[in-house]
Amino acid sequence: MSASKAKFFSCLTPIMTVCRGLSAALSMSPKKTGPGGQRTGLQDIPIWRHSVFLLKASSRGARAASLALFLTTLPLAAPAKAFEPEPLASAITNMEQREGARIGVSVLDTQSGDVFNHRGDERFPLNSTFKAFACGALLQKAQNGGIDLDARRPVSEQEVVSWSPVTEKQIGAPGLTFREHCKASLEWSDNTAANVVLEAVGGPKAMTQVLRTFGDTTTRIDRFEPDANIQPEGEVRDTTTPKAALQSFKTFVADGVLSGGVHADYLDWMKSGQVTGALLRPHLPEAWEIADRSGAGRDKTRSVIAAIWPPESAPVYVAIYIDLEAGASMQRRNEMIAELAQTLFQGLKTP
Repeated sequence: MSASKAKFFSCLTPIMTVCRGLSAALSMSPKKTGPGGQRTGLQDIPIWRHSVFLLKASSRGARAASLALFLTTLPLAAPAKAFEPEPLASAITNMEQREGARIGVSVLDTQSGDVFNHRGDERFPLNSTFKAFACGALLQKAQNGGIDLDARRPVSEQEVVSWSPVTEKQIGAPGLTFREHCKASLEWSDNTAANVVLEAVGGPKAMTQVLRTFGDTTTRIDRFEPDANIQPEGEVRDTTTPKAALQSFKTFVADGVLSGGVHADYLDWMKSGQVTGALLRPHLPEAWEIADRSGAGRDKTRSVIAAIWPPESAPVYVAIYIDLEAGASMQRRNEMIAELAQTLFQGLKTP
């Protein structure tokens, strides 16, 4: 017998002892005469009194049996509630009609295995959600010895593009390290830092190929910032689907691609995100954790991908992509995602 099997059967010994003791206790239980002269025994004693009677038994097996019976009468912890998809599906449909929007949502609850998709296979602009993939790929490259994260990469004034709150203050030597560029792209969605990260991975085509090696045959990364956000009707460059984005994000977060310190950094930078506070986070239940990366176009698109950890539970992954027919303010687009988040979390909460 293998060591693992021997260990398994040794664990069963105490349980078997309890069961034998319970059998013995039942056989020697006092008999009494019931109505009609029938003899009744322990099986007729109410369950809550079984342990009281058995605790008086002198045999070690009977005492063990009484403990087993007592434990079976204790209330069990309430199981987590399965995800309820109907309210979320209804909320999305109503919002699409009300706002003149196309909304793609994918949810994967890895604790229960529940999956939800609405327009999960339709293409949407990636916007800045691609930064989660680019940074993950750079960290993987460093983990494999392909780049030194602590090497510095200064940026010139000509390289700085719009929305670069970190790098615009670090023009010229000595410059930020690749690690700091990655952090800036995830925490602040810094576009110049994201371009540095994408360049270090090998460029858009190389980044797309990284995703292909993970099984994502859908997501396309074709351009650097800010051109990647130019999305005319029918554009397929720099697009993804909610299902594909969710799975690729999960690959970097939990599927073993990253490990050790780089994995911890990857999650920490998104947990401390400075530009995602108005989306899923306002309705995040107390004590839950979130690591998220958002994206936005000029006036019609808004998106977020997230890993969410309920207390003592496996993570829930969420991808939301919104594409409006007419322009809307950033505040309004944020409110749309926050509204969906409220319904989502109500469906995920435990009783």
